[in-house]
Amino acid sequence: EEANILARHDFGEGRARYCANMRHLLRVVTPFVDICLIDCPPLPDQRAVCAEANADAMLSPIVLSREALDSTDDLINGPHGVRNVRARLNPALRFFGLLPNMVEDTPLQRAQARVLQAQMGAWLIPDPRDPDGFLQMPRLDAIAQAQAAGVSVLDIAWRDAAARPAWRAMRHCFDAIALRLDCVAARGPGAGTEGEPGVNPVPVEVVRV
Repeated sequence: EEANILARHDFGEGRARYCANMRHLLRVVTPFVDICLIDCPPLPDQRAVCAEANADAMLSPIVLSREALDSTDDLINGPHGVRNVRARLNPALRFFGLLPNMVEDTPLQRAQARVLQAQMGAWLIPDPRDPDGFLQMPRLDAIAQAQAAGVSVLDIAWRDAAARPAWRAMRHCFDAIALRLDCVAARGPGAGTEGEPGVNPVPVEVVRV
């Protein structure tokens, strides 16, 4: 039945079956996990749509590049964008917003941050520690080191004091996102209507990174 519904939304029979299988898998593993993280392609396509159709919440990391900024409108308003998915497939999906990633304190990055704020300020995630700022993840060498070693950044931070600021920066983002996930769990199904506080944050005026 789910596959038939999805097929009527331009998925096609094969993609609709893929999406229904994903939903079945998530139902099977639900008793055994607290959070299931689905990593999607950077640009919205049918794979991302299937994940969004089955997810409770969505977050979109974005690098401060011209190409990434050009794609943000399509991510939200395009044929495979968040608005369309919520309207057709998953009204309860909560879009937390855009998370600038690998941010560096350079003139180019600061300029790109200003462009992002001007174009998509309403979709940036407020920083709990800074009422005038937005949540962002700086470029961290410790992440590359952890990936090369096959361990977490926390594992490196326990051994190397130089990596601890990197872990604190990551932990700050993780904690803010976890609080939003807790709100989704507390509100339950149907809490993803557009315009709710915490779904589409109000625009922020900050332009620094």
